[in-house]
Amino acid sequence: MAALSFRTWPTGLTAAGRIGEELTRAREQRVRVAQAAEEQQGRELRARLEGERTAARAQLALALDARWWDNAKAEDIVRAHQTATAWKGQDPMARSAADAIREQVQQRYGINVDALGTGADHATALSEAARARLRPRKNGQQ
Repeated sequence: MAALSFRTWPTGLTAAGRIGEELTRAREQRVRVAQAAEEQQGRELRARLEGERTAARAQLALALDARWWDNAKAEDIVRAHQTATAWKGQDPMARSAADAIREQVQQRYGINVDALGTGADHATALSEAARARLRPRKNGQQ
């Protein structure tokens, strides 16, 4: 770059100021575009989560119906328990379903769901325990 003379120095400063302003506007535009993209992604994520919550609530509504328990298979109970566990921190209905599942499994099968642990081993243990006691308990008897 050529050295600026004292006379052209103000012109150079003016040009540098304009370029700086243009760079600022371009950066601000990039920030606005990024924020809009993040907001769109956020809306899409919220919509997807709400769809998942709606599906979970439909599944859990069954576990809150006493008639469902009369015909539920071990796999149905495990799936409902998994869903209730996944959503109970974010949804009051899932929390209610988790409580109902815990109570029904204890009453009908004599299984303490809380003592089984969590994760894949938990689901396997619950499924195996429910299969081992295919017939529901009556009045606390096996």
